[in-house]
Amino acid sequence: MSVPNRLIEDSSLTRTQVESLEVFARVLSHELSLREAAGLREDGAVTVGSYYRTVLQARKKIRSSVLTLIIAQWLGVVNVENLRRLLDLAGKGVSTLGEEEKERLVDVLDALLDKIVM
Repeated sequence: MSVPNRLIEDSSLTRTQVESLEVFARVLSHELSLREAAGLREDGAVTVGSYYRTVLQARKKIRSSVLTLIIAQWLGVVNVENLRRLLDLAGKGVSTLGEEEKERLVDVLDALLDKIVM
């Protein structure tokens, strides 16, 4: 999995949901079928329905998180420009980083989050 464990632990997503979304991106790009994706779960193969339910639950949580950010911005507790910079930094190809570099990135992101959120 390319997402650092510390980020997953502090997010609203479960490890299984992150893993499922990571594989689902390959389904969307037509690299895998839904059936193949369901068979790739680290904790063992699941039915297509179970796999897709996990993807839908994760998508719902992400949607909720985005709405939470919008509300926080409206309330003035999150600065949009600082958030944009944070997202730019986080999107710099975490999958290409080594474990040590990922840990340093997580430390930087953690410090920046403390400054962005009032």
